[in-house]
Amino acid sequence: MKKKLEIRTFKNFLGISFSKATGYIRDLLLASKFGSDSIMDAWALSFQILTSLKTALAETPLESISIPAMSKIAADKEKHQSASGSLLTKIVLVLVPTLVMLSLFSGSIATFLTAYKPSDIELEMLSSLIKGLLGYISGAVISIWASCVLRSQGRMLAASLTPIILNLSIIACVLFLKKDPIETLTWGAGWGAWIGVVFQFYAFGLGKRWPKINWKNKYQEQFDKRYLEGVGVGIFPSLTLIATRYYATLLSSGSISWLYYSTRLIQVPNSLIGVCIAQASLPELSIISKSNFSRELEKALRIGFVLAIPMTIYFFFESKFFTELLFQYGKFTNNDTAQVAAIFKILAISLPLVISESILTKACYAKNIHKKLIKIKLIQFLSCLAFLAFFFYGNLENKLSAVPLSSIVSVSIGVLLLRKEFEIKNKNIFSISKKTKKYLIGIFFFFILFEQDSFFLPFFSLVAVSFFEDANWLNTLLMMITTFLYLGNGLHWIKAAISACSIIYMWKNEVTK
Repeated sequence: MKKKLEIRTFKNFLGISFSKATGYIRDLLLASKFGSDSIMDAWALSFQILTSLKTALAETPLESISIPAMSKIAADKEKHQSASGSLLTKIVLVLVPTLVMLSLFSGSIATFLTAYKPSDIELEMLSSLIKGLLGYISGAVISIWASCVLRSQGRMLAASLTPIILNLSIIACVLFLKKDPIETLTWGAGWGAWIGVVFQFYAFGLGKRWPKINWKNKYQEQFDKRYLEGVGVGIFPSLTLIATRYYATLLSSGSISWLYYSTRLIQVPNSLIGVCIAQASLPELSIISKSNFSRELEKALRIGFVLAIPMTIYFFFESKFFTELLFQYGKFTNNDTAQVAAIFKILAISLPLVISESILTKACYAKNIHKKLIKIKLIQFLSCLAFLAFFFYGNLENKLSAVPLSSIVSVSIGVLLLRKEFEIKNKNIFSISKKTKKYLIGIFFFFILFEQDSFFLPFFSLVAVSFFEDANWLNTLLMMITTFLYLGNGLHWIKAAISACSIIYMWKNEVTK
């Protein structure tokens, strides 16, 4: 009996939640230790770009081609083991020469990635990071293969727990390894990736599904034929990230670090909802009939939409407090908080769209419409470039805001184009009960009235004090409450609690009803 989407999503949610929690601790340590200095800029640039290229050249092809194909043969143990083994052989044969080339040309790559004229020390730092992170890339690619194999079997939890090991490894190295920062970061990432591979092979053993190493079968041939299509889907998001980071190198020092922190913040809700639902729905969408495809896709989009609304409201109004609470320690300054929060606030607006794009993209993988998806990703990439050029050459003060704004434009275009590829009804996605609408409207106005810079709370306090002017004890109590809420963090925690309860409310009343 097939598992319901809600159950698969919840199991995936557990793994991703722990992953993001350890990821936050990792980024907190980096923020407090490096802030937005040159080391952090170099780490953010090299780690994000290499990760995006890994995604484009390995993760997207494997996810978009292998998972749908292997999901269809998951019940046949022999075929599944043979397919996963031949795929591993192919990946290793391609991976080794790629890593050698990256190592040989790490200096040239570092020079190309820096639009500004860095010092010799900064250039050497970036080159060393690129070369040092190749151990992480090699382990991460094998780990992606293992995750895809596990997910094709419906084993979401085992696959989603692997990033936790990477985060814990970096945390341990930052805390205990007495080496220079470059070695510390590269050792942490490398060891974390390979320990993650060992964990996933242990999961293979538990499921008695060890891959059978062989050189060729029809599933590998299918992957070979369509590999370039998978790369085409993944390369344009990767080029978009490279373009935005290259653009940031033209701006003030610290811009790359601010983009890194803000991107990491918005990845939390997107991963917990969008990626979580998309990964859980992909194996099922790959094997169900056409008549049930639209129903399953609408269900996935609806879950993402209703859960995204309270998160969007919270992160938009509380971006500064959330950033300050998570990162403002050690070398992370008030200016860093202001810059990251400003970017995060803009990105929060696009959260429902980003979640929808994640789900719709996975649906395209299931339907094997890679060529159409490549065209959509190309249009998104070109729109991002045009927006960045307009901001850079325009007479605009805050040029860094072009990056999150270009993201909103790009994602909006992507969602509109992706929706045309599927027969889905808006009413099945966006319809919510009148009670829920009133509830969300109430929360929205509550956040407006009690925004951080709002005059409403002090004004209300003054009116209340004048009304109860004869009750000195009550006046004192009101002033204490006002001080706690307005000057302290009490009001912020109340908003966070309301948002958390809102997510539970939406899940109970709109998802599982």
